[in-house]
Amino acid sequence: MKTIFRAVPSGLFAAALLISNADADTVYRDISITVEQSEIVNIGEDAPVPASIKVSAWLDRENATYRPGDAVTLQVRTSKPAYITVLDVGTSGKVHVIYPNRYQREKRVEAFEVVQIPTPDERYRFTVNGPAGREVLKVIATEKPIDTLDARRLSEAGPFYAVPGEARAIARDISVELTGKQSADYGVATQIFRIVTDGAAAKPETGGGDNAAQLFNLAEAAYYGETKQSIGAVVEYYERAAKAGHVAAMVRLGDIYQSDANGKPQILRAVEWYRKAADLGSTTAMVRLAIVYGKGEGVAQNLVEALNWLDKAARGGDGVALAQLAQAYDEGRWVARNPTQAARYGLAALRAGAWSIQKSFPAYSQPTREEVQKLLKEAGLYSGPIDGVFGLETREALLNYARA
Repeated sequence: MKTIFRAVPSGLFAAALLISNADADTVYRDISITVEQSEIVNIGEDAPVPASIKVSAWLDRENATYRPGDAVTLQVRTSKPAYITVLDVGTSGKVHVIYPNRYQREKRVEAFEVVQIPTPDERYRFTVNGPAGREVLKVIATEKPIDTLDARRLSEAGPFYAVPGEARAIARDISVELTGKQSADYGVATQIFRIVTDGAAAKPETGGGDNAAQLFNLAEAAYYGETKQSIGAVVEYYERAAKAGHVAAMVRLGDIYQSDANGKPQILRAVEWYRKAADLGSTTAMVRLAIVYGKGEGVAQNLVEALNWLDKAARGGDGVALAQLAQAYDEGRWVARNPTQAARYGLAALRAGAWSIQKSFPAYSQPTREEVQKLLKEAGLYSGPIDGVFGLETREALLNYARA
Protein backbone atom coordinates (compact mmCIF):
# COMPACT_ATOMS: atom_id res chain seq x y z
CA MET A 1 0.00 0.00 0.00
CA LYS A 2 1.34 3.41 -0.93
CA THR A 3 0.22 6.74 0.44
CA ILE A 4 1.70 10.20 0.29
CA PHE A 5 1.85 12.59 3.21
CA ARG A 6 1.77 16.34 3.16
CA ALA A 7 1.29 19.01 5.80
CA VAL A 8 -0.67 22.12 4.94
CA PRO A 9 -1.12 24.99 7.42
CA SER A 10 -4.33 26.98 7.04
CA GLY A 11 -4.18 30.20 8.98
CA LEU A 12 -4.44 29.03 12.57
CA PHE A 13 -4.77 25.44 11.43
CA ALA A 14 -3.02 23.00 9.11
CA ALA A 15 -3.85 19.77 7.34
CA ALA A 16 -1.83 16.61 7.16
CA LEU A 17 -3.31 14.63 4.30
CA LEU A 18 -2.67 11.01 3.31
CA ILE A 19 -3.14 10.98 -0.47
CA SER A 20 -2.52 7.99 -2.70
CA ASN A 21 -1.31 7.50 -6.26
CA ALA A 22 0.81 10.66 -6.54
CA ASP A 23 3.48 11.01 -9.19
CA ALA A 24 6.95 9.74 -8.35
CA ASP A 25 8.44 13.21 -8.62
CA THR A 26 5.95 14.81 -6.21
CA VAL A 27 7.33 16.94 -3.39
CA TYR A 28 5.20 15.03 -0.89
CA ARG A 29 6.68 12.16 1.07
CA ASP A 30 5.71 8.55 1.60
CA ILE A 31 4.72 7.69 5.18
CA SER A 32 2.60 4.64 4.55
CA ILE A 33 3.44 1.53 6.55
CA THR A 34 3.23 -2.12 5.58
CA VAL A 35 3.32 -4.48 8.55
CA GLU A 36 5.19 -7.26 6.77
CA GLN A 37 7.96 -4.91 5.62
CA SER A 38 8.39 -2.94 8.82
CA GLU A 39 10.96 -3.91 11.43
CA ILE A 40 9.70 -0.99 13.52
CA VAL A 41 6.52 -2.89 14.35
CA ASN A 42 8.50 -5.32 16.50
CA ILE A 43 10.23 -2.71 18.64
CA GLY A 44 10.18 -3.64 22.29
CA GLU A 45 8.07 -6.77 21.87
CA ASP A 46 10.93 -9.25 22.18
CA ALA A 47 13.12 -7.14 24.45
CA PRO A 48 14.76 -8.92 27.42
CA VAL A 49 13.79 -6.13 29.83
CA PRO A 50 10.03 -6.02 30.42
CA ALA A 51 8.38 -2.70 29.70
CA SER A 52 7.64 -0.80 32.92
CA ILE A 53 5.41 1.93 31.47
CA LYS A 54 1.95 0.85 30.39
CA VAL A 55 0.89 2.59 27.19
CA SER A 56 -2.72 2.83 26.04
CA ALA A 57 -3.37 4.05 22.51
CA TRP A 58 -6.68 4.23 20.73
CA LEU A 59 -8.22 5.82 17.69
CA ASP A 60 -11.31 7.97 17.48
CA ARG A 61 -13.33 5.08 16.01
CA GLU A 62 -14.01 1.93 17.97
CA ASN A 63 -13.82 -0.31 14.89
CA ALA A 64 -10.69 1.49 13.63
CA THR A 65 -12.11 1.54 10.12
CA TYR A 66 -12.00 4.62 7.89
CA ARG A 67 -13.01 5.58 4.38
CA PRO A 68 -11.24 8.03 2.09
CA GLY A 69 -11.86 11.57 3.29
CA ASP A 70 -12.20 10.57 6.96
CA ALA A 71 -9.99 12.28 9.54
CA VAL A 72 -7.95 10.11 11.90
CA THR A 73 -7.12 11.05 15.48
CA LEU A 74 -4.88 9.13 17.88
CA GLN A 75 -5.06 9.32 21.68
CA VAL A 76 -2.27 8.11 23.96
CA ARG A 77 -2.06 7.66 27.73
CA THR A 78 0.77 6.34 29.92
CA SER A 79 0.81 4.89 33.43
CA LYS A 80 3.85 6.97 34.42
CA PRO A 81 5.22 10.39 33.49
CA ALA A 82 6.90 9.89 30.13
CA TYR A 83 7.97 11.25 26.77
CA ILE A 84 5.87 10.01 23.84
CA THR A 85 7.09 9.25 20.33
CA VAL A 86 4.88 8.08 17.44
CA LEU A 87 6.52 6.49 14.40
CA ASP A 88 5.28 5.70 10.91
CA VAL A 89 7.20 3.69 8.32
CA GLY A 90 6.82 3.88 4.53
CA THR A 91 6.74 0.93 2.17
CA SER A 92 10.12 2.17 0.97
CA GLY A 93 11.48 1.50 4.45
CA LYS A 94 11.74 5.17 5.36
CA VAL A 95 10.85 6.05 8.94
CA HIS A 96 9.19 9.28 10.03
CA VAL A 97 8.44 10.69 13.46
CA ILE A 98 4.91 12.10 13.33
CA TYR A 99 4.88 13.01 17.04
CA PRO A 100 6.44 15.15 18.39
CA ASN A 101 6.45 17.50 15.43
CA ARG A 102 6.79 21.16 14.56
CA TYR A 103 3.31 21.93 15.89
CA GLN A 104 3.11 19.59 18.88
CA ARG A 105 6.52 19.84 20.50
CA GLU A 106 8.32 17.33 22.65
CA LYS A 107 7.24 17.47 26.28
CA ARG A 108 6.99 15.25 29.33
CA VAL A 109 3.38 14.19 29.88
CA GLU A 110 1.99 13.32 33.28
CA ALA A 111 0.70 9.90 34.29
CA PHE A 112 -2.75 9.21 32.79
CA GLU A 113 -2.73 12.52 30.90
CA VAL A 114 -4.33 11.96 27.50
CA VAL A 115 -2.34 13.24 24.54
CA GLN A 116 -4.42 13.72 21.41
CA ILE A 117 -2.67 13.73 18.04
CA PRO A 118 -3.71 16.12 16.65
CA THR A 119 -5.95 18.14 18.97
CA PRO A 120 -8.91 19.97 17.37
CA ASP A 121 -7.13 23.30 17.75
CA GLU A 122 -3.77 22.15 16.37
CA ARG A 123 -2.53 23.41 13.02
CA TYR A 124 -2.64 20.07 11.21
CA ARG A 125 -4.86 17.02 10.82
CA PHE A 126 -4.69 13.56 9.26
CA THR A 127 -7.08 12.57 6.49
CA VAL A 128 -7.05 9.26 4.61
CA ASN A 129 -7.71 9.02 0.91
CA GLY A 130 -7.10 5.34 0.14
CA PRO A 131 -6.22 2.95 -1.27
CA ALA A 132 -7.75 0.19 0.84
CA GLY A 133 -5.40 -1.53 3.26
CA ARG A 134 -3.82 -1.33 6.73
CA GLU A 135 -1.93 1.50 8.39
CA VAL A 136 0.14 1.02 11.54
CA LEU A 137 1.34 3.56 14.09
CA LYS A 138 4.01 2.68 16.67
CA VAL A 139 3.73 4.50 20.00
CA ILE A 140 6.75 4.52 22.34
CA ALA A 141 6.77 5.97 25.86
CA THR A 142 10.12 6.51 27.59
CA GLU A 143 11.38 7.95 30.85
CA LYS A 144 13.79 10.13 28.85
CA PRO A 145 13.63 11.38 25.25
CA ILE A 146 14.96 8.83 22.75
CA ASP A 147 18.44 9.95 21.69
CA THR A 148 18.20 7.95 18.47
CA LEU A 149 15.26 10.15 17.45
CA ASP A 150 16.69 13.49 18.61
CA ALA A 151 15.33 16.14 16.23
CA ARG A 152 18.84 17.59 15.93
CA ARG A 153 19.92 14.39 14.21
CA LEU A 154 16.90 14.07 11.96
CA SER A 155 16.00 15.57 8.60
CA GLU A 156 12.85 17.66 8.72
CA ALA A 157 10.16 16.84 6.16
CA GLY A 158 7.53 19.54 6.40
CA PRO A 159 6.45 19.70 10.04
CA PHE A 160 7.75 16.16 10.67
CA TYR A 161 11.12 14.40 10.84
CA ALA A 162 12.64 11.74 8.63
CA VAL A 163 14.93 9.25 10.38
CA PRO A 164 18.04 8.51 8.31
CA GLY A 165 18.80 4.87 7.64
CA GLU A 166 16.89 1.67 6.91
CA ALA A 167 13.99 0.43 9.04
CA ARG A 168 15.88 -2.67 10.20
CA ALA A 169 18.88 -0.68 11.48
CA ILE A 170 16.69 2.00 13.04
CA ALA A 171 14.61 -0.64 14.84
CA ARG A 172 17.78 -2.24 16.19
CA ASP A 173 19.16 1.08 17.43
CA ILE A 174 15.91 2.03 19.15
CA SER A 175 15.56 -1.42 20.75
CA VAL A 176 19.10 -1.21 22.09
CA GLU A 177 18.40 2.20 23.54
CA LEU A 178 15.08 1.13 25.08
CA THR A 179 16.64 -1.82 26.86
CA GLY A 180 19.80 0.02 27.89
CA LYS A 181 20.48 0.97 31.48
CA GLN A 182 19.74 4.64 30.92
CA SER A 183 16.33 4.01 29.36
CA ALA A 184 15.05 0.95 31.21
CA ASP A 185 11.64 2.52 31.82
CA TYR A 186 9.66 2.34 28.61
CA GLY A 187 6.44 1.08 27.10
CA VAL A 188 5.25 0.35 23.56
CA ALA A 189 1.85 0.16 21.86
CA THR A 190 0.81 -0.53 18.28
CA GLN A 191 -2.29 0.84 16.59
CA ILE A 192 -3.60 -0.63 13.35
CA PHE A 193 -6.44 0.89 11.39
CA ARG A 194 -8.13 -0.11 8.16
CA ILE A 195 -8.92 1.98 5.11
CA VAL A 196 -11.85 0.62 3.11
CA THR A 197 -13.23 1.82 -0.19
CA ASP A 198 -16.34 1.13 -2.25
CA GLY A 199 -14.50 0.23 -5.40
CA ALA A 200 -11.79 2.04 -7.29
CA ALA A 201 -11.08 5.64 -6.48
CA ALA A 202 -12.49 8.13 -8.93
CA LYS A 203 -9.98 9.60 -11.34
CA PRO A 204 -9.58 13.38 -11.19
CA GLU A 205 -11.04 15.36 -14.02
CA THR A 206 -8.52 16.52 -16.57
CA GLY A 207 -10.59 18.96 -18.56
CA GLY A 208 -13.96 20.52 -19.13
CA GLY A 209 -14.19 23.06 -16.33
CA ASP A 210 -12.85 23.43 -12.81
CA ASN A 211 -12.48 20.40 -10.60
CA ALA A 212 -12.84 21.75 -7.05
CA ALA A 213 -10.67 19.12 -5.36
CA GLN A 214 -7.88 19.46 -7.93
CA LEU A 215 -7.85 23.24 -7.60
CA PHE A 216 -7.85 23.03 -3.83
CA ASN A 217 -4.87 20.66 -3.86
CA LEU A 218 -3.03 22.96 -6.29
CA ALA A 219 -3.69 25.91 -3.99
CA GLU A 220 -2.45 23.99 -0.94
CA ALA A 221 0.73 22.94 -2.72
CA ALA A 222 1.29 26.47 -4.06
CA TYR A 223 0.86 28.03 -0.63
CA TYR A 224 2.61 25.51 1.61
CA GLY A 225 4.65 23.21 -0.62
CA GLU A 226 8.37 23.34 -1.25
CA THR A 227 7.80 25.32 -4.47
CA LYS A 228 5.72 28.16 -3.07
CA GLN A 229 4.00 30.50 -5.51
CA SER A 230 2.90 34.10 -5.17
CA ILE A 231 0.00 34.85 -2.87
CA GLY A 232 -1.92 36.12 -5.90
CA ALA A 233 -1.66 32.74 -7.63
CA VAL A 234 -2.62 30.96 -4.40
CA VAL A 235 -5.71 33.11 -3.90
CA GLU A 236 -6.71 32.56 -7.52
CA TYR A 237 -6.56 28.77 -7.06
CA TYR A 238 -8.52 28.95 -3.81
CA GLU A 239 -11.15 31.23 -5.31
CA ARG A 240 -11.64 28.98 -8.32
CA ALA A 241 -12.00 25.99 -5.99
CA ALA A 242 -14.37 27.90 -3.73
CA LYS A 243 -16.52 29.05 -6.65
CA ALA A 244 -16.67 25.40 -7.74
CA GLY A 245 -18.17 24.60 -4.33
CA HIS A 246 -15.14 23.50 -2.27
CA VAL A 247 -16.02 24.43 1.33
CA ALA A 248 -12.50 24.04 2.76
CA ALA A 249 -11.23 26.45 0.09
CA MET A 250 -13.76 29.02 1.33
CA VAL A 251 -12.42 28.65 4.87
CA ARG A 252 -8.83 28.95 3.63
CA LEU A 253 -9.73 32.18 1.83
CA GLY A 254 -11.27 33.51 5.02
CA ASP A 255 -8.08 32.65 6.91
CA ILE A 256 -5.90 34.38 4.31
CA TYR A 257 -8.01 37.54 4.26
CA GLN A 258 -8.23 37.62 8.06
CA SER A 259 -4.42 37.38 8.37
CA ASP A 260 -1.77 39.60 6.83
CA ALA A 261 -0.74 36.92 4.32
CA ASN A 262 -2.21 38.96 1.47
CA GLY A 263 -0.71 42.30 2.50
CA LYS A 264 -3.00 43.42 5.30
CA PRO A 265 -6.07 41.92 7.01
CA GLN A 266 -9.30 42.29 5.04
CA ILE A 267 -11.83 41.26 7.65
CA LEU A 268 -14.95 41.99 5.62
CA ARG A 269 -13.75 39.75 2.79
CA ALA A 270 -12.84 37.08 5.35
CA VAL A 271 -16.34 37.27 6.83
CA GLU A 272 -17.83 36.96 3.33
CA TRP A 273 -16.03 33.67 2.70
CA TYR A 274 -16.62 32.37 6.22
CA ARG A 275 -20.35 33.00 5.77
CA LYS A 276 -20.43 31.11 2.48
CA ALA A 277 -18.67 28.13 4.10
CA ALA A 278 -20.86 28.32 7.20
CA ASP A 279 -24.01 28.36 5.08
CA LEU A 280 -22.79 25.10 3.52
CA GLY A 281 -22.35 23.52 6.96
CA SER A 282 -18.72 24.21 7.90
CA THR A 283 -18.60 24.38 11.69
CA THR A 284 -15.00 25.62 11.47
CA ALA A 285 -16.24 28.67 9.56
CA MET A 286 -19.01 29.14 12.14
CA VAL A 287 -16.47 29.27 14.95
CA ARG A 288 -14.34 31.74 12.97
CA LEU A 289 -17.39 34.00 12.53
CA ALA A 290 -18.21 33.75 16.22
CA ILE A 291 -14.71 34.88 17.19
CA VAL A 292 -14.71 37.74 14.68
CA TYR A 293 -18.05 39.09 15.93
CA GLY A 294 -17.24 38.40 19.56
CA LYS A 295 -14.01 40.38 19.45
CA GLY A 296 -15.36 43.06 17.13
CA GLU A 297 -12.06 43.28 15.26
CA GLY A 298 -12.67 44.77 11.81
CA VAL A 299 -16.43 44.56 12.25
CA ALA A 300 -18.89 45.93 14.75
CA GLN A 301 -18.95 43.75 17.85
CA ASN A 302 -22.15 41.69 17.87
CA LEU A 303 -22.41 39.27 20.78
CA VAL A 304 -25.79 37.95 19.66
CA GLU A 305 -24.32 37.06 16.27
CA ALA A 306 -21.27 35.50 17.92
CA LEU A 307 -23.35 33.32 20.23
CA ASN A 308 -25.67 32.29 17.42
CA TRP A 309 -22.77 31.02 15.34
CA LEU A 310 -21.18 29.26 18.31
CA ASP A 311 -24.49 27.63 19.16
CA LYS A 312 -25.00 26.47 15.58
CA ALA A 313 -21.48 25.01 15.43
CA ALA A 314 -21.98 23.33 18.80
CA ARG A 315 -25.22 21.75 17.62
CA GLY A 316 -23.21 20.45 14.69
CA GLY A 317 -20.93 18.66 17.15
CA ASP A 318 -17.92 20.95 16.83
CA GLY A 319 -15.66 20.37 19.83
CA VAL A 320 -13.98 23.79 19.59
CA ALA A 321 -17.37 25.54 19.64
CA LEU A 322 -18.49 23.51 22.65
CA ALA A 323 -15.25 24.34 24.47
CA GLN A 324 -15.70 28.04 23.68
CA LEU A 325 -19.24 27.96 25.09
CA ALA A 326 -17.98 26.19 28.22
CA GLN A 327 -15.43 28.94 28.78
CA ALA A 328 -18.00 31.66 28.07
CA TYR A 329 -20.46 30.32 30.64
CA ASP A 330 -17.71 29.74 33.19
CA GLU A 331 -16.32 33.28 32.89
CA GLY A 332 -19.59 35.04 32.20
CA ARG A 333 -18.10 36.24 28.91
CA TRP A 334 -20.79 37.24 26.39
CA VAL A 335 -23.40 35.48 28.57
CA ALA A 336 -24.46 35.37 32.21
CA ARG A 337 -22.21 33.11 34.28
CA ASN A 338 -23.73 29.63 34.60
CA PRO A 339 -21.52 26.88 36.11
CA THR A 340 -24.00 24.14 35.23
CA GLN A 341 -24.07 25.12 31.57
CA ALA A 342 -20.30 25.52 31.57
CA ALA A 343 -19.87 21.98 32.91
CA ARG A 344 -22.33 20.51 30.42
CA TYR A 345 -20.69 22.21 27.47
CA GLY A 346 -17.23 21.26 28.72
CA LEU A 347 -18.10 17.58 28.96
CA ALA A 348 -19.82 17.73 25.58
CA ALA A 349 -16.64 19.21 24.09
CA LEU A 350 -14.61 16.40 25.63
CA ARG A 351 -16.89 13.77 24.14
CA ALA A 352 -16.80 15.56 20.78
CA GLY A 353 -13.04 15.02 20.64
CA ALA A 354 -11.68 18.26 22.10
CA TRP A 355 -9.29 16.40 24.40
CA SER A 356 -7.24 19.50 25.11
CA ILE A 357 -10.11 20.83 27.22
CA GLN A 358 -8.96 18.50 29.99
CA LYS A 359 -6.15 20.98 30.60
CA SER A 360 -8.72 23.80 30.86
CA PHE A 361 -10.97 22.15 33.44
CA PRO A 362 -8.64 22.78 36.43
CA ALA A 363 -8.55 26.49 35.51
CA TYR A 364 -12.34 26.80 35.60
CA SER A 365 -14.05 28.39 38.57
CA GLN A 366 -14.69 26.30 41.68
CA PRO A 367 -18.48 26.08 41.04
CA THR A 368 -17.91 24.82 37.48
CA ARG A 369 -15.38 22.21 38.61
CA GLU A 370 -17.84 20.95 41.20
CA GLU A 371 -20.59 20.79 38.57
CA VAL A 372 -18.32 18.69 36.38
CA GLN A 373 -17.77 16.24 39.24
CA LYS A 374 -21.52 16.10 39.92
CA LEU A 375 -22.25 15.24 36.29
CA LEU A 376 -19.55 12.58 36.30
CA LYS A 377 -21.03 11.12 39.46
CA GLU A 378 -24.51 11.10 37.92
CA ALA A 379 -23.04 9.20 34.99
CA GLY A 380 -21.69 6.57 37.41
CA LEU A 381 -18.08 7.35 36.56
CA TYR A 382 -16.96 9.20 39.70
CA SER A 383 -17.38 8.30 43.34
CA GLY A 384 -15.09 10.83 45.01
CA PRO A 385 -15.94 14.03 46.88
CA ILE A 386 -17.52 17.04 45.17
CA ASP A 387 -14.67 19.36 46.05
CA GLY A 388 -13.61 20.80 42.70
CA VAL A 389 -10.17 19.19 42.98
CA PHE A 390 -9.23 17.47 39.72
CA GLY A 391 -7.04 14.72 41.07
CA LEU A 392 -6.32 11.32 39.56
CA GLU A 393 -9.83 9.95 40.17
CA THR A 394 -11.53 12.92 38.49
CA ARG A 395 -9.13 12.79 35.52
CA GLU A 396 -9.78 9.07 35.14
CA ALA A 397 -13.53 9.73 35.20
CA LEU A 398 -13.13 12.39 32.50
CA LEU A 399 -11.24 9.93 30.32
CA ASN A 400 -13.90 7.26 30.76
CA TYR A 401 -16.62 9.81 30.01
CA ALA A 402 -14.89 10.78 26.77
CA ARG A 403 -14.51 7.16 25.71
CA ALA A 404 -18.00 6.06 26.72
